[in-house]
Amino acid sequence: MNRKIKICIFSFIAFVMTIVGYGGTSKALADDSESEVSAVYDIKNGDPIAVSKNQWDEYQEVQDWEDEPDVPSTYLKKAVDISERRACMGGWAYSATKQGYAFYKIVEGTHYLNRTKDNVTITSTFTGTHSKSSTASGKLGGGWKPVSAEVGYNADRTVLWSKSDSVKITVRPKYEGWNDYGTKRDKWYGTYYYLSNSCVQSKNVQLTVYIPKVKAVVAHTKHL
Repeated sequence: MNRKIKICIFSFIAFVMTIVGYGGTSKALADDSESEVSAVYDIKNGDPIAVSKNQWDEYQEVQDWEDEPDVPSTYLKKAVDISERRACMGGWAYSATKQGYAFYKIVEGTHYLNRTKDNVTITSTFTGTHSKSSTASGKLGGGWKPVSAEVGYNADRTVLWSKSDSVKITVRPKYEGWNDYGTKRDKWYGTYYYLSNSCVQSKNVQLTVYIPKVKAVVAHTKHL
């Protein structure tokens, strides 16, 4: 093989290895807690929409939802005077208040190391499909319909990520970069119960419900 051609081939290979790091990509080179958030996106109609820093700060404040004990909400318990002999439309119901929302990571994208002197924009991808559905801390005797009626939208939801949905990330020189793919979830807390035709509550359960609302992406970078 011509000597000049060999030199060109070796130079190109060296350049590629410099961008992604020796040995290609790495899946777990950095812990999220050691990194800085460079961008946050909500995915709407397939397009990434930038989220403001204030919104991300709100995400962060309630990041450890499921690691904290539930705090009783201020929902109103209505006492019923049997002497009034009121009639109710019997059935399951959910009386709750919204506790906030937070980012929930579903899958972590590929990490890239940029050892060049320039910004490098690549796609932080992943394999397979990954999803997160609505969850409840207890049994839903009447299903998700009472929850939907209380929160004002369909509560039985699933957010799905597939490889084709991967988002690009710009990695600065001497930095590692990757995307976390997940969802912005609502948290509700209250009482799930059965209401009789004579307006008597029974089978009361204190219930925390997590509902994924939209796809969301958090871009991380970390200095090498």
